[in-house]
Amino acid sequence: MQKSGFKKLKLFGIVFAALIFALEINAQPTEKLSKADSLFQAKRYTQSLELYRGILEENYSSPAMLLKMAYISEGLERPAYALFYLNLYQLKTSDEAVSVKMENMAKDNGFSGYTAGTEDFLRSLFYRFRDQLILLVAAFAVFSISVAIYQKRKHQVRPVFPVLLAVFFIVGLFYLVNFTTVSSFGIIGDPASPVMAGPSSASDLLATSRAGHKVRIMNRGDVWVKILWNDRVAYIKRNHLRSFEEYL
Repeated sequence: MQKSGFKKLKLFGIVFAALIFALEINAQPTEKLSKADSLFQAKRYTQSLELYRGILEENYSSPAMLLKMAYISEGLERPAYALFYLNLYQLKTSDEAVSVKMENMAKDNGFSGYTAGTEDFLRSLFYRFRDQLILLVAAFAVFSISVAIYQKRKHQVRPVFPVLLAVFFIVGLFYLVNFTTVSSFGIIGDPASPVMAGPSSASDLLATSRAGHKVRIMNRGDVWVKILWNDRVAYIKRNHLRSFEEYL
């Protein structure tokens, strides 16, 4: 009876894994990506870039695709777009060499907010393994709860330590899921974006920013985004800012 139950559980696990794999494959726009790659190989860069952009808007991107988009944008003399794609690539790969390239490109074009420091590297490294960390913490939480239930039922003792561990991991899981994103940074995307002192068009104008500057996002509203501009709090309309979170 136990063997039969184990076989059913094993079969369910195989079917579930196959279903997840099939969903992931279907989620990738393979036909569009293949066509875009073919156009890129044929050096029809502008056509391939349009397809790549459509794929990115579908919330799919690979490191190779992002590098190609950055390469094309740089060739078309659109450094702001190139930096945006390189930022996405760096968040996916934690490639320190790309951080240096972004810093140099930003310096050459007069863009602020780019550094190749340890903080940015650690942030990208954390984002790269964030999902695996969430799964690991969730597994520890389930394990701690299981140990607590076992001790309570088998030994009739109060499982104080396992319960405390379970609470610790559950709190950690809640924090990781709800408070760790890459939305804390974005790139100004429009060539003449007003940066205001308050969340209103009637507020004082602090600057008119060109596309390419990287800013820290402090809070996001429906219309206005609270940012850090030259070490002071400022506001910019949401449609003038491209946050990394929206494309990852």
